[in-house]
Amino acid sequence: MVIYNCDRCGYSCTNKSYMKKHLLRKIPCAAILNNIDISVIYDKIYGDNSYNNLTTKAKSVSVNCNSNNSVKYAQNTLKYAQNTLKIRSNTLKYAQIRSDTNIDIKCGICGKNFKKQRYLVQHTRRNNCNINIEKTTFSGDTQKDIIIASQQVIINELKTQIDTLLKEKGNTYSYTQNIIVQPFGKEKIEHIKDSYVKSLINKGPMNCITNLLKAIHFDGGHKENLNVKIPNKKMQLAQIFNGTNWEYKDKKQTIENMTNKAYGIINKHYETGTNTYMDTFKDSYEKDNKEVVKKICKDTEIMILNNQVNEPI
Repeated sequence: MVIYNCDRCGYSCTNKSYMKKHLLRKIPCAAILNNIDISVIYDKIYGDNSYNNLTTKAKSVSVNCNSNNSVKYAQNTLKYAQNTLKIRSNTLKYAQIRSDTNIDIKCGICGKNFKKQRYLVQHTRRNNCNINIEKTTFSGDTQKDIIIASQQVIINELKTQIDTLLKEKGNTYSYTQNIIVQPFGKEKIEHIKDSYVKSLINKGPMNCITNLLKAIHFDGGHKENLNVKIPNKKMQLAQIFNGTNWEYKDKKQTIENMTNKAYGIINKHYETGTNTYMDTFKDSYEKDNKEVVKKICKDTEIMILNNQVNEPI
């Protein structure tokens, strides 16, 4: 196997073409071993005068390329000049045609001239000529007739636009209402009447707490009390609004706080001894009966999950 060495920098390879690329680099290699000329190394590997013959051929090719490029550049310059002359001649012809066929486009009401028909249309649609109508010298009746006619045109145009909008959008109206959410535990309960609480007690003591909480926190007409939600039913966390932002709380403790508050409202409106079922329920709840408390908390959690979807916070 033949090994080709560069006596200048020490580079070596077994491929002759690689050595040729190395010697003909645009930037010659550094003279590490010997400060020898590239041509000497090239002639040693590829034969005498090989480097001179190579450079002479390259120079002739470069001259031919430069001459060809010069011819192409001259041809492109000539084409550009011809195109420029055509453009200028067409511009002169267009200007001549415009001067020959120059027709005044004038507003029939105020007499203002326009360059294009569409400018006149914009002028009349924007009702700009009404300003000049009042300044023109007409007789009293003529001036009134013109003003009335122009106003009638505007009214008809507005009616057309309204009819078009109603057809596209329909008779639907949207209103934006800013709601300030109340902090958890400070809900507004003015809408909870005494008669409503008493009706909940009569319907059944086991469901009265859950139904009262639904009326407080998830009433569609009082969205300011939407201050509690359960982001994930599988996690033991709830979110409450503290007046500034939403924060995570223990789900069980949050629900117990809600049920205790609802029970306090119900107990305030109930007279002991008037309802046997309610008396039994009160006794069980106040003695912290596990089954009763667990059922109420579970029903309250389900109520929150069902209503926070329908009434997003």
